[in-house]
Amino acid sequence: MVRNMDNYKKLCIELVLSTCLVVSTLAMSTTNFTTDQLALLSLKQHITSDPGGSILGNNWSTAVSVCEWIGVTCSPRHPGRVTQVNISNMGLAGTIPADIGNLSFLVSLDMRNNNFHGVPPERMVNLRRLRYIDLRFNNFVGEVPSWFGFLDKLQSLLLSKNQFSGVIPKQIGNLYKLEHLRMPYNNLEGGIPKEICNLTMLKSLVLCSNHLTEYGSEGLVSTRCDVYSYGIVLMEVFTRKKPNDEMFGENLSLKSWILDSLPNAIVQVIDANLIRPDKSSFSQELNCISAIMEVAMKCSRDSPRDRSTMGDVLEELKKIKLLLSALDRED
Repeated sequence: MVRNMDNYKKLCIELVLSTCLVVSTLAMSTTNFTTDQLALLSLKQHITSDPGGSILGNNWSTAVSVCEWIGVTCSPRHPGRVTQVNISNMGLAGTIPADIGNLSFLVSLDMRNNNFHGVPPERMVNLRRLRYIDLRFNNFVGEVPSWFGFLDKLQSLLLSKNQFSGVIPKQIGNLYKLEHLRMPYNNLEGGIPKEICNLTMLKSLVLCSNHLTEYGSEGLVSTRCDVYSYGIVLMEVFTRKKPNDEMFGENLSLKSWILDSLPNAIVQVIDANLIRPDKSSFSQELNCISAIMEVAMKCSRDSPRDRSTMGDVLEELKKIKLLLSALDRED
């Protein structure tokens, strides 16, 4: 009888614990779902014009699952969690509310080609899963937020054609996974921060049509700062040196150091891990790297008018790539 009673107590305890676990899981799921829904409803409340009625109409409402709202995509693994918001090209006007920072599963935010204005709220720094931000062709104002630098998974930061002003924050250099940085046609000023050279994954950098002075050439206004910066990035990638390293000073810069080594002493400045002296194609590979550094020099000429265009750069790099591919086949 006592044993049966003990077994009964154990069974009751297990049932209670199991019930609590289920209730807790459901409560968490409901809370998360409500959080994402409320964040987007807050965005809806901050939209003052919706010519197509896509959002201010009946679609974005509690009567419909948030995962079925126009422009909203939810996670297949985490029910009810919003991972993508795409409200581009809708002619919307309004501001971004701070509540948008509660979309903790958000990976992609696309608001391009609308009429949003104001300052992006600082609570967006909580969107630590973000990989893609596209705010192009709006009317955002203020300085480019320094907190962008804390979104360490970011791969694309697209801010073209707004009214951003002030300097480019050096914190952008913390975005080591960034592949695309585009901020042309704003009112940015000052220099291009040297921390940009930390972005070794960068594939496109567009900063022209601002009021920027060139990085490394104080006082010169450039409309080809993207080409100049690309040249600096090439130098940094192949030498593993930064323009602000201790070895550089008034009489020696990263650019002059490389220039002095061309073409015959390039092996003394490039990263030793890039090339193996014991390979039969060592000399040819060295020539290819010299050619790449020549491209970098053309990108970073003092006068903007004398620099290569990105089209010319692409053509030269394609030719070098073909040569390297041929060498690989021979080996």
